Amino acid sequence: MGSLSPRQTALLILMFVVTSVAFIVLDNQSALNPLKTGLRNLANPVTDFVYDRTEETAPDEGEWEAKYHELEARYAELDADYQRTKMVADQVQALQAMLNLQQTSPDLVFLPAQVVSVDPTGVNKIIVINRGSEDGVAVGMAVTDPNYYVGVVIKVDDTSSQVLLAIDSTHTVGVELDGSKATGVAFGMWQQGGRIELRYISRNVTINPEEKVVTTCSPDIRTANMPCGLIIGKAAGQPVVDNQGDTQTVQVIPAADFDELSFVTVITSTSQGQ
Repeated sequence: MGSLSPRQTALLILMFVVTSVAFIVLDNQSALNPLKTGLRNLANPVTDFVYDRTEETAPDEGEWEAKYHELEARYAELDADYQRTKMVADQVQALQAMLNLQQTSPDLVFLPAQVVSVDPTGVNKIIVINRGSEDGVAVGMAVTDPNYYVGVVIKVDDTSSQVLLAIDSTHTVGVELDGSKATGVAFGMWQQGGRIELRYISRNVTINPEEKVVTTCSPDIRTANMPCGLIIGKAAGQPVVDNQGDTQTVQVIPAADFDELSFVTVITSTSQGQ
């Protein structure tokens, strides 16, 4: 089909304009009312049918609210089941880790415990466990997660105890580098925006990247009643040398996840030399 000539295009535009003006004039004079009424009468049965079907199938507001609450209750039930399953799985995993430690460290006695609360003030990094003096827990005992060192018992009641976490600024423990065996002291740094800092390492020692930091057996710096060889974390970053003290400091990335503690173990006895 060929394209329209300019003359034909102009005629079509003129016809459109004239027709539009004619319809506007007729509508203003109500001359089109019979036509509009007829079209409306033809359309009404269709729109009424669609509306009626929608009314029959769509739930009212009360039904929607009931369905919402039903789904909400079902979700809460499933979430509770998930949390119970996760708790059991975490406990099984913790007990398996404790069993592995007992096999590799027969000189240590482990007591499993559940974390029941944390310091509500948020000032200190302290957890409360459901084991106390009735279970043989005493102040100064080490606590693990159970794979890694977590902290030390600082207060004991009959059926519960408080544990100061290793990242708290009031916590210190004698440690050593697993490779060089160089000793130092691990300080908690949470209140200062950090995690753990290893200080007083001789400046003559080369600290290897990601070298393990463990509790020490060295009598000169060992923390009382602390088992040897508990993994605290690994060295990270560039050491900072203290020229006046002739020592160096390095940051430590903790091995334990202090934000997700749910089950821990208390080391209630050790035959390691003091």
